[in-house]
Amino acid sequence: MTEKRPMVILTGPTAVGKTALSIELAKKINGSIISADSMQVYRHMDIGSAKVMPEEMDGVRHYLIDEFEPDEEFHVVKFVERAKEHLEEIYAEGKIPIIAGGTGFYIQALLYDIDFTEQECDEAYRAELELLATEKGAHYLHNMLREVDPASADAIHANNIKRVIRALEFYHLSGKQISEHNEKEQEMICMAEQNKVDGIIALTYDPKLEVPSEINSVSIDRYLGANIPCVASDNYAGGRLAAEKLMENGCRKLAFLRVGSSIVGETNKRKDGFVAACEAAGVPYEIKNLEDARDGIVFDPMAEFAVFLDDHLQDGVLEFDGIFCVTDRLAYQIVQLLRLMGLRVPEDVQVIGFDGLRTFGDMDYYCSTIVQPVDAIAETCVEVVLNENRANTPSLLCLPVSYAYGGTTKA
Repeated sequence: MTEKRPMVILTGPTAVGKTALSIELAKKINGSIISADSMQVYRHMDIGSAKVMPEEMDGVRHYLIDEFEPDEEFHVVKFVERAKEHLEEIYAEGKIPIIAGGTGFYIQALLYDIDFTEQECDEAYRAELELLATEKGAHYLHNMLREVDPASADAIHANNIKRVIRALEFYHLSGKQISEHNEKEQEMICMAEQNKVDGIIALTYDPKLEVPSEINSVSIDRYLGANIPCVASDNYAGGRLAAEKLMENGCRKLAFLRVGSSIVGETNKRKDGFVAACEAAGVPYEIKNLEDARDGIVFDPMAEFAVFLDDHLQDGVLEFDGIFCVTDRLAYQIVQLLRLMGLRVPEDVQVIGFDGLRTFGDMDYYCSTIVQPVDAIAETCVEVVLNENRANTPSLLCLPVSYAYGGTTKA
């Protein structure tokens, strides 16, 4: 019988703390990290990919980071081939591999040993899809996906052309729907039930995911079940702090902008804290809250935000002079939108985001922001899941946030 060798899988969306968590976990279990990210593998492509920088690695060996030039081809077949080579290197050193990244397709191909080499990676088909997107638009491509995989079409925004193409390519190569393939996340929970893994650190926004309370697990930002601890930053205090900072900087009317999941979780409290601070100070405010899923209806959130802002623009002056965005990413996009409207940031409108994202390592923030204690969240998750006596672990472990100036406020 083939000996089972230990392996840790850590996946989730960009900018949710996977990097810090994987590094902290690697130090705890004597591990090395293999990146399962389709962009971080390329050299010189640091901005926007949330790539871990050398100074952040903290002595932990990372693989599949900066291994390819931007003009080199990289796809699921090459990922699996290279990842298997690195796995053997890590095992030979007596360490435990940690597969970390946001490209779940790659992780599943490696984990379940899916063989794409027989079908080959059809570059002509991919080029055809890219051409269709250019000539006929993103919605045409999205409708193609809806015909073969309605569930994926519901889950993937039409403007996310890269993911739409990946789903169509998966169907073209395998004859299977990638939405069915994505159900493997629930299978990992089943593996934990069968004691095939020792614990789970869950960083997921899948509304269908069910985690039995008896499994040794911890979640981040979201409640997964009774007796499963949740680790999060103090989102309520962060919302209050953002509103208070904008008022401190002289803002007289505020707005809260959000696009995100309908799943109930700790991040919803950012709006609650913002509203509480505004009402306590008697400062008027507006709310624009968009959900990223609308029963399969495709929509462009930035187009809706543009209409919202334009509706509040009178004679070149915005009705509110302070905006709190639910994430730094949204704040960055709103700043670009404001400038396209001829408004100056921060002279005319001040903007604060939430997360604490930086352009490189410890360099400048993307915007003025409420900083999450990502390292502390990672450390806390590891401590909880490794703790054999969890009877006294609180249901919510809430960690403090702080404010950082990033150029989109006056101070």
